[in-house]
Amino acid sequence: MIGNDGDDKGRVLAGMVRAAHNTDAVIIDNGLKSGVEQFAARRGVKLIGVCPETQIVYPTKNSTGDRIGELTPHSHIFSLGSKETACSWDETIAFKMELANRIRKGRGGLGGFHCKGIGVLVGDSPRCLFELKIAVKSGYPIICLRNSMMGEQLGSNAASMPQEISAALDNGKILMFEGNAEQFASVVHLYLTITFST
Repeated sequence: MIGNDGDDKGRVLAGMVRAAHNTDAVIIDNGLKSGVEQFAARRGVKLIGVCPETQIVYPTKNSTGDRIGELTPHSHIFSLGSKETACSWDETIAFKMELANRIRKGRGGLGGFHCKGIGVLVGDSPRCLFELKIAVKSGYPIICLRNSMMGEQLGSNAASMPQEISAALDNGKILMFEGNAEQFASVVHLYLTITFST
């Protein structure tokens, strides 16, 4: 998940989790509240959060997940850096991509195969443009929600975007999605099962 900020896309996230469940996919996000957590927990989908140690808040016994930077329930959390060697949100993206690639490659060996992966641009985080650029450079096809802040920017200002993103829009590596949650789930499922994209 790229740019997951806020929790106002419940139906879309539920569709994405359903597609992940049906394809035995893993979801990687930033560990903060986006609304995907409850859907992943219900379906038993592995949800991995990657975040910088010094820029997060650990939940307390009575936490509601509403404090800025508060971690939410995930099956796995990777917090990078320490007080001595602080890590920024942008620096976690390289680890996030490497983690995704290692999961996709599996352990190798006899009978091993390379799994598919996609980037789903769902949110309006100001950090997501850099993450989108890294995902495109890593060869991931991207599904972008047209009605998100970034979707609107990509749709109306494609020429002013970084060259890698403009080129990915032109050659179809970034799919601008407009539709309902059921259609979105079908598109995610399609990318994870029968496409030949990386």
